[in-house]
Amino acid sequence: MDGTAKSERVRLLTFTLVFAVVFSALPGHALAAGAAPEGAAGAAHAPYLIIHLDAVSSHTFFDEFDSGRLPHIARAFDGGTVVRNALSLFIGGTEMIYPRLKNGGVSEDPYPIAWETYDRSSQTSSRRLETARELYSYVPRYARSQFMHGLPVTEYLSGVAVLNVPRLLREYAFVEVFWFSTDTWGHVFGDEPQRASVRLLDRFLGEMMASLQGMPVNLILYGDHGMSFFERWVDTDGAVWEVAGDGIQFYSYPNLYLADPARSGEVARELAARDEVDFAFYWKDESTIAGWHEGGKVFFTKHASGVAYRFEGEDPFGYSLFGYRGEALSDQEWLDLTYQSSYPAAPVNLLRYMSNPQAGDVVVVVNPPKGLKTTAGLEGTHCGMADTDLMVPVLLKGPDLDGREVPDPMWLHTLYREVLEIDPRADGSPNREKHSIRLRAGLTTDGPRAVPEVTYSPARRFRANATGLPGDWEAFVEYDLYTSFNMRVWTGLGIEGGESGVNPIGTARVELFLDRLSLSVLAILSPEGHKTVSKLSYELDGGVSLEWTLPGEFGLSLSL
Repeated sequence: MDGTAKSERVRLLTFTLVFAVVFSALPGHALAAGAAPEGAAGAAHAPYLIIHLDAVSSHTFFDEFDSGRLPHIARAFDGGTVVRNALSLFIGGTEMIYPRLKNGGVSEDPYPIAWETYDRSSQTSSRRLETARELYSYVPRYARSQFMHGLPVTEYLSGVAVLNVPRLLREYAFVEVFWFSTDTWGHVFGDEPQRASVRLLDRFLGEMMASLQGMPVNLILYGDHGMSFFERWVDTDGAVWEVAGDGIQFYSYPNLYLADPARSGEVARELAARDEVDFAFYWKDESTIAGWHEGGKVFFTKHASGVAYRFEGEDPFGYSLFGYRGEALSDQEWLDLTYQSSYPAAPVNLLRYMSNPQAGDVVVVVNPPKGLKTTAGLEGTHCGMADTDLMVPVLLKGPDLDGREVPDPMWLHTLYREVLEIDPRADGSPNREKHSIRLRAGLTTDGPRAVPEVTYSPARRFRANATGLPGDWEAFVEYDLYTSFNMRVWTGLGIEGGESGVNPIGTARVELFLDRLSLSVLAILSPEGHKTVSKLSYELDGGVSLEWTLPGEFGLSLSL
């Protein structure tokens, strides 16, 4: 061995040993991969995996579940808790339901109640983009691209995301997966394609559970709202404009804002006489909501003990068949009494909805078998008060959930705070990226070559990298531009050293994931030109990874 090669190896060994000692003393060492996350009280618990099943009613889900067509879901939740009657809040829609879930249904917290609303105090309206932005603010960053997976065929990308869940569970205390294709398929293509999408989720979930290899996980699956498949379209919007005309200040289903709110009762009565409208509700006085319908009138009245219901003419809800006699009932009492009806707990749902300051002077409602005419809603919708619009499944299984008392029926908005007992606004993400030390070796035209790499992260989405040996090295800081279940995109700035001296560099990196397997492609740009470093990695337990830097270098990595 010549003196130069021996000197290089001594420097490499010294560098590696010094870094290993410093590395073990770095802040955040206790957050090593595989460390158990902590709950609100500081006690270690298993991570939470929460699967958001979009627009699937209890009727549809349990028809598939009970028939044996969802075998992997049945196996995953065997011995757990199955809630068949969880009632979502009116009006059904992820843009309204999900923020209320994250707020625990707390009424004083602002949340959207429709895609578009009107604020009389400022005389401004909220638009769809603002509502979408509000929704996005509650969704974990890594899951935001899943909205695009609602498009036909792209649900397979959500399937790949499901397969990558185990990787995130090794880092995050809470992981949320959104399965949106059920909403798209139901709206556009109908009942059977929506069911097929649920069965596809079942298949991917089975593959994911197998890859967990017994890892303890608190598993939750819930539907956010239902889907009603209608017999005919009705042009409710057209009817509203024909009846209210020039008196409309602003309108977006289900909320009608009038230039003269005193006309609410008159307008509601005229609307309810139209075939395109099933109910038209308005505030009769400070404590009572009145609602016109084709066969008469209903009243929901607030009392200290709850909400009372009465009707004039026909009873459209038929609550007397369930033993109701006109008394005031609490939210849960209404649900316990009426969850088997076609319109479960409608008095509570409508009164709570119209108590929101964003609600219109008149709230119009269309129920199945009619469907609200929209561009996308060719076969299904979820704009009414019916059980198929709002009654959804909830399934729970896990070491911190087994044996927990969960009401059935239950109000869906209590899921995070009261049932799971977790902070719905915490995403459970680690405080920083993983530190790592790598050593890769291979043969070059100049003989054997060994190269160390080190990474240190001071905070989430930032990491500093140093690669190489004296005479041929790079040092740069990277920032995470984009994260999803399936990929991460980084950009960075730094310097490099070589025969020509020290030069500035810019970097761009794309990382693709499939559970424990990952591909990293790093581009380094400098005044001397550019180069690309591609690397395949397979993560073992304990933070150790096997790595292949293409075309011919192999190595090991230790991450903490």
